Amino acid sequence: MTDENPYEAPESIRPRSPRAGRFELASRGLRLLGAILDGLAVGVVQVPILLGLGFLDFGNLGAQQAVGVLVLMWLIGLGTFLLVQGWLLPRGQTVGKLMFGMRIVDIRTNEPPGFGRVFGMRYLPTMFLSSIPLIGPVVGLVDALMIFRADRRCLHDLIASTRVIEVSARKR
Repeated sequence: MTDENPYEAPESIRPRSPRAGRFELASRGLRLLGAILDGLAVGVVQVPILLGLGFLDFGNLGAQQAVGVLVLMWLIGLGTFLLVQGWLLPRGQTVGKLMFGMRIVDIRTNEPPGFGRVFGMRYLPTMFLSSIPLIGPVVGLVDALMIFRADRRCLHDLIASTRVIEVSARKR
């Protein structure tokens, strides 16, 4: 007795899925373009909110802000990120990844890891660390420069056990 399904399409014509083991890592250039688009998409929503609330005063750029104001600004930033990107995160995508044909997948299964893991492990830790004075810029730089590793996985990918792959237009 065999475990094969006699009604299943032969391997030669069966559609390939990311889980099938064949994937192409997203290029560094595409990831950069996606990150730029993600930043612009969030900024278009976030900056008017912060300006309207009086948190962005371009005339006083060097002024110290109270810790409570900084925390509130960080929470507003987090909220606008979720507003703009949250609906795509369960699919392993952001606006930039969707537009440039990429997807975040689990390193072991090549399936999208789900909202909780993408947001809670991939974005939230580096967002938090990047907001800490003196440490934040270093974390942000190290995170970005890790794209030059052979496996193209940044700090946020290592924390969440993810990678970014290219997907065809059919699978988006």
